[in-house]
Amino acid sequence: MIRWKRAKDDYVESYCGNWWVTPNYWGCTRPQSYTLMRKVDGHWKISDRDCATQRETKESAAYIFAKEKAR
Repeated sequence: MIRWKRAKDDYVESYCGNWWVTPNYWGCTRPQSYTLMRKVDGHWKISDRDCATQRETKESAAYIFAKEKAR
C-alpha cells in the first residue's frame, strides 16, 4: 500500500519517496492531466502519463505496486 503526503501546488509525493505525481499544464491555470513517476534504481522513470485526475494516478500507482509485489 502506498501512502501519500498532502498535495502541494498539485504535486504529490509518497511517504516512502519512491512515487511522485506531477501535473501537466498546457497554457492553462488548471492541470490538463497528471503523470506518475517512480524511482527505479535511483532514477526517476515515468510509469503512467495522461491520467485525468490525481485519484486515477494514485490508483495506477497502487496497481503497479500490487503487480510488482505479486512477483
